[in-house]
Amino acid sequence: MEVSDLFLQDEGQIKVNSFTTDQPSFSITGTLTNVNEPFTLIANWYYLGEDGQVLIATLEEEISKGDQSFVLDITSPYQGWPEGDYKVELFSGERKLTEHSYQVEEVEQNIHPAYLVGTYYFEQALPDAPVNIVSHSYDLRNDGTFTEHLLWSSKTMSSTSEGTYDGEWEYVDGELRFYYNEERNWHYTYFVDGNRIYGADNYWTGTTLVFSKNWMED
Repeated sequence: MEVSDLFLQDEGQIKVNSFTTDQPSFSITGTLTNVNEPFTLIANWYYLGEDGQVLIATLEEEISKGDQSFVLDITSPYQGWPEGDYKVELFSGERKLTEHSYQVEEVEQNIHPAYLVGTYYFEQALPDAPVNIVSHSYDLRNDGTFTEHLLWSSKTMSSTSEGTYDGEWEYVDGELRFYYNEERNWHYTYFVDGNRIYGADNYWTGTTLVFSKNWMED
């Protein structure tokens, strides 16, 4: 059995190596020959970020005997694909049949990219924060506004800090910027890695905060 003519395609079924962030869906297609026994074809879709590959979707299709073609589709997560490198691996059981790598590039400079819209929840502090972060999140909306929610407590649990703050956001020159005042003369800066945002905390020197959202969030 072999996999031939494997490629990622858009609606025009054109073989390409690069996609843009507004691509509505991807399909992986191919032809299987000399199939002796039926099996389940598995496609694992990965984002290749700074912290290694992250599995974002697993697709399956039942394959019967003989020669046949297949199509596996994945739709865009939260209105767009994060910039960066991706990989698709095809398996029969635990045996890898083939893999294909490609890139997603920003379609144009846009200060409010659709793929950044959504809610990011606190994941970790590097190193540990000097307080207990009970909850902390950023809700980014497609009109360029955001809301931040935070609830922190002291290490002894003797006091808490809680707040909700509104502002405006934009993505410029690789920086995700949060503005809290109308004059926009200062901002917090985060960086984007797939479905994560991270940056130096503005309260505690030397602490980096990491937030993430679900890959397939609506």
